Amino acid sequence: MKNGKEILTKALVSVSLVAFIGTACFASLLYVGKHALEKDYKRQSDELAKNEAELRRLKKEGDTNARKLAEAQQQLDRLQPDNQKMKDSIGAFAMQAATCDTLKRTLNIKEPGV
Repeated sequence: MKNGKEILTKALVSVSLVAFIGTACFASLLYVGKHALEKDYKRQSDELAKNEAELRRLKKEGDTNARKLAEAQQQLDRLQPDNQKMKDSIGAFAMQAATCDTLKRTLNIKEPGV
């Protein structure tokens, strides 16, 4: 019976040792996995914070650009009538110059010094 108890004790010790080693390995895998997840979480948090800052900057820049565009549109609207007047004046001047050239040719007037 002593021999049977020794075998049973050795078997239980062996099974317990295997279970302990398995548990230790599983715990170390969990630790490594947890560490990797924490590292990934920190990286993603940093990236998210950077993206949020970039988004705020772009939103502010977009608001500034929209304001500048509205100001430019108002300025264009204010200048448009003057621009049209200037185009009409240039057109009238060109027509007068062409009429003068036609009259010079018709009357055969020579330019002084030519």
